[in-house]
Amino acid sequence: VLPPAAPIYDPEGYGGYANLPNDIEKNANPIGVLKVGEYDNTEFRVRGDAFAEFQIMEPLSFKTTFGIDQQAIDETLYDNKEFGAGGGIWNGVLNRVKSEVFQYTVSNILNYNDNFGKHGFDVLLGQESQVSKMSSINVYGYDVLDSELLSASSIGSLWSHTGYAENYSLLSYFSQVAYNFDQKYYLSSSFRRDGSSRFGKDARWGTFWSVSGAWVATEENFVDVDGLDYLKFRGSYGTNGNLPPQYYASLAFFETDGKGYGGESGLSYGQLQNPDLSWEQSKNFNVGVDLNLFSEFDLSVNYFNKKTEDLLLNVPVSQTTGFLTQLQNYGEMVNKGWEFEVGYTPYSNDDFSWRTSANLTLLDNEVTKLKNTIVSTYSARYGQDPLIIKEGESIYSFYLRDYAGVDPETGMAQYYVLENGERTGELTTDAQSAGFGIFGDALQDLQGGFYNEFHYKDFSLDFLFTFGMGGKVYDRTAFKRDDDGYAPQFTNTTAQLNPWNPNNTDSNVPIRINGNPTFSNDVSTRHLYDSDYLKLKNVKLSYKLPAMWNAIKGGSVYAQGDNLLLLTELDGYDPEAVANGVNFFQVPTARTLMLGLQLQF
Repeated sequence: VLPPAAPIYDPEGYGGYANLPNDIEKNANPIGVLKVGEYDNTEFRVRGDAFAEFQIMEPLSFKTTFGIDQQAIDETLYDNKEFGAGGGIWNGVLNRVKSEVFQYTVSNILNYNDNFGKHGFDVLLGQESQVSKMSSINVYGYDVLDSELLSASSIGSLWSHTGYAENYSLLSYFSQVAYNFDQKYYLSSSFRRDGSSRFGKDARWGTFWSVSGAWVATEENFVDVDGLDYLKFRGSYGTNGNLPPQYYASLAFFETDGKGYGGESGLSYGQLQNPDLSWEQSKNFNVGVDLNLFSEFDLSVNYFNKKTEDLLLNVPVSQTTGFLTQLQNYGEMVNKGWEFEVGYTPYSNDDFSWRTSANLTLLDNEVTKLKNTIVSTYSARYGQDPLIIKEGESIYSFYLRDYAGVDPETGMAQYYVLENGERTGELTTDAQSAGFGIFGDALQDLQGGFYNEFHYKDFSLDFLFTFGMGGKVYDRTAFKRDDDGYAPQFTNTTAQLNPWNPNNTDSNVPIRINGNPTFSNDVSTRHLYDSDYLKLKNVKLSYKLPAMWNAIKGGSVYAQGDNLLLLTELDGYDPEAVANGVNFFQVPTARTLMLGLQLQF
């Protein structure tokens, strides 16, 4: 983000674009980077399924399915010789990447479905295997010989040439039994065994199961209440497993380096071995009730409690190992709360109808057990995500200094001194000795939405609002955007127009110092914000078209808008789009307008 007064165009410049002076940022014209460089991504993908189904006898059938997904990606990233990363002494920078992904899935399912009087049975036995293969080649270097021929051979000096090949397989056996009596009582159970190549041979298999039941009370003769059209009670308990993202998470391996130490090829230690790594498992409990009154009002209430054991976490290890972290099964976590859904039809006739609905989720997240009190924190490294994982706290807790504003006499940033996360009553301007504490978390305590749908003859209008409350967002971009002089060549927030100076001692923005050696822009509650929001997520107006010309059976014409309105404390960012509560130059959610025509033939 450069100063808005920086020149963009220069008729005598390379490609007609200006080369910015050194006191701003040499070679950093972003428009020149985009217009004169080349950034192409070509993707070819084939997906398909084939199946055969056999009716062995009237209630018994067998189905086998084969599916493939093949993808080839070719990327060219060229920074031209004048602007951006390719400018100056580099004489152009080129990165060529070719990747391939191939995945196939085979499933075989035997199904028995039959009714005996008031008894209904649905029994399923199945097996599924999934195999994934991925490979990639990456060539990266500078001193590009020919900007018109951007092949790997055009790279004059090589920074690196890397590649990888990974394989993964998952084998599953599963069964399910469902029974109902007179569409009144329902029981079901499931059982499955999953074996994954991502774990060592002694921890490869996981066993997961579930049971559930429901009672439709309004099917009973003794439940005869005026206006009560439907009443159902339900409950379930079961387990499921999660896999680590890495394909070889349990193995120690070496990595090849095409241009390693001294420019020579070689091997480096790529990962610590963890043969005990196993499935992350969750135990899920749900109970709920569904009802309908007077054919107009619907209500659904659900309580959930999900306990996750053997959490897969990147745990800090001794740096003498050559690594900062290792993936381990390291703790337990609970997510619990309530879900509510309400629907109501205030008015309905042949010409006009109105349907409104709302949903609400209350969530409580807590890390209940760790092998150590604290698993990880990244606050000690300048400009990093200030998160901590600690027993008794949310898994997305913020670990920060406690900002206390500006010292009116010196203009220096002040902090409340913290010991064990609590204020001592003292203030300090030394960021390095201020101490850290937990200040909220990224998860919304309350989320929901409300939807309205109107129909008038052949016209319809519907809109959806969503909202969230109780969470926090940390703006990590502030270490450059609200930096108190740390990087004066970059555009800052408007708050930086009002810093402390001898004539402005009431400012809450610290004194600007070139290079900012005071760390006033480092992690603290200064850049922690409430993530409460209200969003108009979708609006759609449509008109139903009649049948015409014998060939068109009907259709509709419509206008639609997405993300048209957002009310939030965050400046320029969407709380729904910020991953794990930390904003780091997050691309805002697009606001879109669409006109469409649908025809049925």
